Amino acid sequence: MNVKTRTAPSAPLPPDATDGWLTALVFAVAVVWQLPFFDRWLGLLDEGYILAIATDINRGDLLYRDIYIDGPMPLAFETLAAWFRLTGPSVLASRWLAVFCFGAYTAATYRVSREALARGPALAFVVFLLCCRVWSFPHWQVYSYSAVSAALLLVGAAVLAHALRRDSAGLRVFAGFFLGLGVLAKQNYGGLVAVAFGLLLLALPWLEGRKRPNLREALGPAWQLTAGALLVALPVIGGYIYAGAGEQIFRQTLLFPLSMFDDAFYTLLPDLRPFFAQDAALREQIGSYFPSLPATLWWNDCAGCFAANIYTGGLYKDTALFDILLKLVYWSPLVLGAFATCIMLTRAAAARREGLSAALRGQLLILALGLGFLAAFSKPRDWVHLMMIYPPVLLAAVMAGQQQISRLPKFFTRATGGLLGMGLALLFASTLVMVVDMRRVFDHYLAFDRGQVYADRQNGPLIDAVVTWQAENIAPDQPLPSWPTQPALVFLSGRATVGGYHVIWPGQNPARDGVLREALEQRDVNHLLFSISQWGQLGSFGAIAPDLYRYLVENFEIHRTFSHELYGPILVALERDTGVSAGRAGERLLVSDLFAMR
Repeated sequence: MNVKTRTAPSAPLPPDATDGWLTALVFAVAVVWQLPFFDRWLGLLDEGYILAIATDINRGDLLYRDIYIDGPMPLAFETLAAWFRLTGPSVLASRWLAVFCFGAYTAATYRVSREALARGPALAFVVFLLCCRVWSFPHWQVYSYSAVSAALLLVGAAVLAHALRRDSAGLRVFAGFFLGLGVLAKQNYGGLVAVAFGLLLLALPWLEGRKRPNLREALGPAWQLTAGALLVALPVIGGYIYAGAGEQIFRQTLLFPLSMFDDAFYTLLPDLRPFFAQDAALREQIGSYFPSLPATLWWNDCAGCFAANIYTGGLYKDTALFDILLKLVYWSPLVLGAFATCIMLTRAAAARREGLSAALRGQLLILALGLGFLAAFSKPRDWVHLMMIYPPVLLAAVMAGQQQISRLPKFFTRATGGLLGMGLALLFASTLVMVVDMRRVFDHYLAFDRGQVYADRQNGPLIDAVVTWQAENIAPDQPLPSWPTQPALVFLSGRATVGGYHVIWPGQNPARDGVLREALEQRDVNHLLFSISQWGQLGSFGAIAPDLYRYLVENFEIHRTFSHELYGPILVALERDTGVSAGRAGERLLVSDLFAMR
């Protein structure tokens, strides 16, 4: 049998006016895709954190000076605060902003992918992104600084791709503007992607090979990109410095993240060994490694769902299938990134003598985008953070691999395409199944003004009870702290926290406990919420915040317990103890034991 191989096909036709219309259509499809499920679930920690802080901004508090921020830059908080000034504060309003962010991200990714892929494969990658929107839960499900940064960076990449084709200094500055915004939303995503693009622009003149570039040719494009980023970043940071938050923005956005790199409670990549056997270390942290939405829906009993009781099922208990699949998923970005880098640098070296084509420049841009996100995959290396860096890395690998596959005999090329198509269809079908079960499980409507979304059956009744309790028992002007990690309850109650701290966990300002004790006294706070249901890896509350722990034990007693089912979430309301009799010591000891629980 005479099997003929094919030469590599020519590059796909460059983006044109049709792609402009398709980019707008992709945005619309991405928005419509989210409508059946965008209002499901409520995140008491991460989602509540940004909601409560945005509300504090609208009360006149200043980030970093009046509100302690655990790492992120200010853009996402300020944007949500401005959005709330238009719509009124509610979880539902924030979800609409998240929907538009994902629409922009998907549309921009389609435009960038057209630098290397034909329209068919580029649209297939859009379908993959629609699936990722669900699998990346809770990222993209809620409004977050990660989602805002990712969307801005992809828009910046799309503008920079256009700039490379037109060799436009103005477009490079405009692309830098979006990169600067991306840094102001999440500094590790934005900073590392911006650095990757800057290095690309520095390298491109030297890769031409036809002549040695002069200083202007070598540095000009990268400087234009940097100038665009500085034009937006410097005034914003300067504004905080002028308002008196200069030292604190430095400590909270730079020193705090760096100090947390070596903390033990951060999730690491799973060890590759043992590979073909159950991994006890991986299973000990399975809540961090397992896909978040299937774990939320199907890990235990799920009445009427398509799947249930994964934890007790034979595949999990008796085989190493989940261990193997999870290790492949977590380690594949490193492998794919290395693969794409080797292929693309080889192509660039081969093309150097003749000069880089516009198509190859765009492909190198995609490589830089993927490597920038890959470099930003710092601890915690858990499922939700993995899924945020996965699409750009996979796009780079698809771009690098397509020409290699096209060199194979036609039979193998078609077989590979067929297998990829079947895999995408299977992924889409499983995603639809999860969407159906999301609507089934998250069906408790939070009818109050600041809610208007659907919570799950465990937390929904508890949230209703807490909101009702605070309205009936606390004066309207009193704050209501919710510690250690449930700031959504502060937002839903329509109240402020005290001392600028919305969460209590390791690594924060050493003066935190004293600041909070003083704020509780000055504000005459008589009630606060405390959750017994919290992350075990954080340690006991007494170990995290020893001084604050002693103050609460000595001055507060249990006023109300919120618990609606066996083994469900437990929350208590604490009330200031105004009695002085020795008989209350026993109640204080009970509170002490309560805080010591994990």
